[in-house]
Amino acid sequence: SHLRWVALLVVLLNLVNTTGEYLLSRAFLDEAARAAALASVTDVPAFTRDFVRSSYGQFYFVVNAASVLLQAFIASRVAARFGLRGVLLALPVVALGAYGALATGVSFLAFRALKVAENATDYSLQNTGKALIWLGASRDEKYKAKQVIDAYFMRFGDVLSALLVFAATHLIELTPRAFALVNVVFTVLALAVSLRISRASAPLQATT
Repeated sequence: SHLRWVALLVVLLNLVNTTGEYLLSRAFLDEAARAAALASVTDVPAFTRDFVRSSYGQFYFVVNAASVLLQAFIASRVAARFGLRGVLLALPVVALGAYGALATGVSFLAFRALKVAENATDYSLQNTGKALIWLGASRDEKYKAKQVIDAYFMRFGDVLSALLVFAATHLIELTPRAFALVNVVFTVLALAVSLRISRASAPLQATT
């Protein structure tokens, strides 16, 4: 049914984003190691901690600022111009660009910028899309099915990501570039599911 597709989309997008956070942390650690080597640092662990702490602070500041700007100036315009399909496809398209670029060996700075774009899109346009999906839903769907999907299927995506990271680091030892290709596959699936949901949902068109 339609709700199964919505639940699947939530699982896929959360799986992709959470796995992407692991890839970002690997990128931060690798960049810290390169910076420490260039600076001939003697206390590498302390340097790495400070580097990662500072980098993450800057990263989330930019993500939050970009999220506010997207929500304030872009989300409503995308919804009005392209409808539910445009809003739902935004995050998978951005994520596909981010992990596709990482799989080709893009630089740390470029991947960090693309990850900012992915997270900011997730917090703004994707949240708008999630809300729009339920506009034409029945009372039971809004107050029962939505709660189940938001609570359990969201966490299920986290669990799958944890299992994927464990398998990729302890069983088959994937490189970050190979791991990014796995995320590309899940992102393509999320694109297909988003298209399926947007074709089956017409409430937004009735309100614009």
